[in-house]
Amino acid sequence: MKKHAPTIILTLVLALTACQAMTSTPANQPATQPVLASTETAPAFDTKPAATTVVHPSATSSPTVTLTPTPAATPTPAIQIDLRRYDFDVNPPIDVSHNPPLIVRMDETVNIEFSFVCKYPPLGPKCPSVVTLYISYGEGGDFTPTALIEGDRDGLRVLSADLSASDESGQPLRRYYLQVTDPQVGLDIRYPTAGAVDLFVASELIPVDLPAQKPVETGELALGLPWGDGPEAVGLRQKRAGYPWRQGPVAMDVADDERIALLDLVKKRILIFDPTEKGFTTIPVSFILLDYPDVQFDRNGQIAVFDPRGEPLGDQSTVDIPRLFRFLPDGHIGAVAPVFVEIPGWLNKDLQVMDWGDMRLVTPFGASGKANSRETQRQKQSPRLTMKYMLTTVNDVRFADWEKGIAFAVHSESMLGAIICFEKTPQGYVAVFEGDQLRAVWFDEAGKVLKDVTLPREDYSEINPFGRTSIMPDGSLYFLRSTENGIEVRFVKAP
Repeated sequence: MKKHAPTIILTLVLALTACQAMTSTPANQPATQPVLASTETAPAFDTKPAATTVVHPSATSSPTVTLTPTPAATPTPAIQIDLRRYDFDVNPPIDVSHNPPLIVRMDETVNIEFSFVCKYPPLGPKCPSVVTLYISYGEGGDFTPTALIEGDRDGLRVLSADLSASDESGQPLRRYYLQVTDPQVGLDIRYPTAGAVDLFVASELIPVDLPAQKPVETGELALGLPWGDGPEAVGLRQKRAGYPWRQGPVAMDVADDERIALLDLVKKRILIFDPTEKGFTTIPVSFILLDYPDVQFDRNGQIAVFDPRGEPLGDQSTVDIPRLFRFLPDGHIGAVAPVFVEIPGWLNKDLQVMDWGDMRLVTPFGASGKANSRETQRQKQSPRLTMKYMLTTVNDVRFADWEKGIAFAVHSESMLGAIICFEKTPQGYVAVFEGDQLRAVWFDEAGKVLKDVTLPREDYSEINPFGRTSIMPDGSLYFLRSTENGIEVRFVKAP
């Protein structure tokens, strides 16, 4: 069953964090997996460490152990699976549920736990029957298999390992991946499909102490539009009979020149407000958008729209594949790329999409503007800014900056909501949490809190949590809310 964004985005963030010429079919890719017409390659990460205690994200798997997915059934499986029902990047037949540790301290024990859902009728009590975890210590270290302990969590079978964050020689736990096999149906699946899950390991965490949440401030009004039928009004409708939520503009973004874009689902358009000209531009949206789509200005100031539901690719699959649309300056669609993500998250200015399935970024387009192939998209990248809720408390989060080689331990006297934004600013960083209200916190590299404001969260109509905020180059914040009177985009100055 396809995972949908409306409830899963916040549920997953709160749970995981408790909170942007034809090629030939690869030999390890079944005929049911369409290949994109592209030869673009994803940009690789610099793997030089910023500090001796920091391990940087990887873009490729180990040169020593290379296990590729073989999703096609073996010649003599006990049962045959109709692979058209699945996509090994978007809707795999074996669903691996995992909450990556992401940010750990050198002296900690790292718990890595997995659970599984087989989406086909299992033949035995254990599905999958064979699971192997491969781990790597140190920069460029080899992968080695390690034992997993079987347990039960609320009636669900889990496999876990408790690992030291550093080995006997002081090398940090670098990365890991999982090999999942069900011989009875001939499936051999890798999690993640390519590369590995990266860990940020640091000798210390810089403390960031937050007081109790402050009273609500409204911020400055940057744009207010009423509900209605006019060209400068936004659409509103009941989502469906008996459903309590309403649909209106679901997401917004702000360009560096302060143009504001609203994704108006009801009127099937992108409405762009230019504060300099005090006028509006309309871009028609001719394609169907469901779930929680997002709108984004790229680094060139051009509009892109992410469709997390998507549609099947060709006649060989019944699986909906998310899509990313890039618009030309004249408002026409310039390019469309399938986006191979299992659980769609946010869209960033580089037009990368976060996959909540393994907490890494997918790059749908190459530098030339062509759609990246499936194999290229599988070479996901770990975000340069990482965020992690601690599962034992709702008052603590961790943030890491890979480029600076520093990590933060944030503690608040009040409960912190879902993390919907964490970005660099000239002052340091800004993080936005979404709970009953919004909380925006600016802090510097030393952990000093520069500004801490509580902002009104009002959702008279549905709003995509990751399409709610936009951070400006000077560190200022725009945020979206909807009221009985219409849509508001409000502004908070940077400290």
